Amino acid sequence: MTTEEKLQKFLETSMEDARSRSMALFHEYKDALDQMYEQHVENETAQAQLRLKLEVQRFERDMNKELSKEQIMIRQRMSRKVADLEDKLFVEVENLLAEFMETPDYEAYLKKKIKEAKDFAAGQELIVYIDPADEERRRGLEIAAGIRLTVSEYSFRGGIRAVIPGKHILIDNSFAAKLAEARENFTLDGGRLHA
Repeated sequence: MTTEEKLQKFLETSMEDARSRSMALFHEYKDALDQMYEQHVENETAQAQLRLKLEVQRFERDMNKELSKEQIMIRQRMSRKVADLEDKLFVEVENLLAEFMETPDYEAYLKKKIKEAKDFAAGQELIVYIDPADEERRRGLEIAAGIRLTVSEYSFRGGIRAVIPGKHILIDNSFAAKLAEARENFTLDGGRLHA
């Protein structure tokens, strides 16, 4: 082989070796870049999922806050409406009581309650109070009950109150007490569904 041929062979071998090394470096570099890219994609995907999860949680919190505010407003409106309806109902009940107090049934009711108080006292001292509005009925009630009645100094909207001093007992069959008790225990459960 001539020197030129040897040089040519050396050049070809060197070039082939350089190409082989450069291809190996290229593939190594490409693999490293691919691995970095995959890691970057995984990191970005994980961060995006975390951001999405945090955003969903924030959105749910905000929605729950808004829902809570709306529920409070609805409850307040319902409360006001129930209070209005309750007031109207008790005004109507008071009107019906006033009408009842003008009937003979009311006088029978008073006689019955006085008799019950008298029976409960069982011969002990008994003070029976009637409402000032019933003062005109006093004489007839005293005759029917066979006891002396006292006209109260203040109105209790009808009915009677009785005291048994020896036992420290107050029998309160006044309409004011009954209305107060009814108002305290009153609940509005709903419309047609609550028959």
